[in-house]
Amino acid sequence: MLRLRPVKPVELLCSLGTAWVVVQVALVHRWFARPFAVWIGLDDAYVAAAGRRLIDGHWVPYVDAVSHRGPLLYWVSGLLQLFGGSDPWLPIRTGALLFAEAAVVLIFATGALAKRPLAGFIGAAAFAFATTFAMPPHDGIGLNGELVAVPFSLAAMLATVAGVRSSTPPERRIWLAALAGLLVTVGGLGKQPAMAHLIPIALWWAGDSLRRSESRASDWRPVVALGVGAVTPWLAVLSFYLRTGHVRALLYYLFTYNRKVYFAPVTASYAIESTYAYCREHAELVLILAVASAWAAARLWSEVRSPRSVRSWLVAWAESGLVSTVALHALLAFWSGAATFRYFEHYFVTALPWMGLWFGLTVDDAFTSLRARKGWATGLVVTVLCSSMAVLGKVHVYWLEGQRRTGVFGNPMDEPVTNYVKTTTRPQDTIFAWGFAPEYYVSTGRKAASRFVYTTFVAGLVPWFDSLTLEQENALAVPGARELLLRELDASKPELVLDVPSSMRGRSMRRYDQLAAWLERGYCYETTIVGRNSHVASVYRRKRGECANPMPLR
Repeated sequence: MLRLRPVKPVELLCSLGTAWVVVQVALVHRWFARPFAVWIGLDDAYVAAAGRRLIDGHWVPYVDAVSHRGPLLYWVSGLLQLFGGSDPWLPIRTGALLFAEAAVVLIFATGALAKRPLAGFIGAAAFAFATTFAMPPHDGIGLNGELVAVPFSLAAMLATVAGVRSSTPPERRIWLAALAGLLVTVGGLGKQPAMAHLIPIALWWAGDSLRRSESRASDWRPVVALGVGAVTPWLAVLSFYLRTGHVRALLYYLFTYNRKVYFAPVTASYAIESTYAYCREHAELVLILAVASAWAAARLWSEVRSPRSVRSWLVAWAESGLVSTVALHALLAFWSGAATFRYFEHYFVTALPWMGLWFGLTVDDAFTSLRARKGWATGLVVTVLCSSMAVLGKVHVYWLEGQRRTGVFGNPMDEPVTNYVKTTTRPQDTIFAWGFAPEYYVSTGRKAASRFVYTTFVAGLVPWFDSLTLEQENALAVPGARELLLRELDASKPELVLDVPSSMRGRSMRRYDQLAAWLERGYCYETTIVGRNSHVASVYRRKRGECANPMPLR
């Protein structure tokens, strides 16, 4: 008969506190879904549009829809919309909520499994606070690659914590290691930099294997299993793309584009200046990270018996396993987010769970110095954080209501450009939106006429380097992208072309001679519509005779 271990009061208190955090996160996310679901920022829009293209196509990211994040992100978007009902934006909001809540629960579960429930609770509350309240909604609440990757890296850590426990049977350790490797890679297929989380997990597994083998040969099977698990998703994805004949597209947009184009405008001076500006604006965060890193390094150093021995370092890593691993997770995720030197806030979402858990471990360690009433102290921390979350939830929703009164987060189904498209086209018509305005495909229910649901790849504009010249953009455009776009447009014959230069730093479709010639040859200028979110769309309708209006000046 299975006997359940009695739950300690501290564990119960922290569990209830985490449940309260889950509720508060859900209440804020619910605001973006009722009385109507909205899209929040550019990532929401293009992820949703890409998912729709996959549903209508062959479920091949980079071929059905072009972007440069991991394919998992677009598969998730497609599945959410395939099974998410008729509301075009509700599946995206539901997905964002599910991934955020999964992260909160897994952070706490990691702490609880390591017998540090207070650390887990504080980490979960810190992550929820940062993504739900501190970050702009389009960074913290929108569905993006970072949010999708986070639960997988956390689940890999949970499997690792379970596997390195002394009570875990050897055979189970092997399976848990393989699971950890698989989960890290799956997360990396959502956002490529998340692959870095394999490093601290591998160090812990290796150190644990050495630590257990003081008087016998080391059992490296868990480390091998970790590697096998990590490679398996890559082999599955490569097999899928080999079968479809599109391996080149996978490798280009997953790796080559990011290396040769996305980083191309980043000069040494730009990297230094942008990094220094970020450090000045976030001086407190940088200082905390520096001090915390020194503390974690000192703690690891204290466990090292022979500094010249790699084995000694790995064993020391295992001895301080949770703290060292969480600290390295946080640092790798933070610097991965900073590596593009753009410092978009959502790039740091993958660091937040580890920074929160790291902070929780620090507080939990400090509690060990208390002489008495540790339970009461824990209760006070949980109560204060839960009360703060409740108050912040109310205030945040009040602030969001004020934002809506100013025109932000309005009903996407009742918007000037969307209304015009729906009233002047048929449901079976295709449309093409030039710029970074893929939300029109989703809100109008009209199919995208091309795989380029946003057109930075075609234009050669690298977000957001506004000072690039036309010659530089021509050089940075994806090779053959303009010709491919025009072939797809000729095949799909979109009824309307929406030229939205305001969504792409003033870059009109007619800025580029080849595209301008195609547009002027086959389309008539119809009107200009001032939409929401500072979007101004020039509308062109497929030519069926003489044009009634002259073309606007280029």
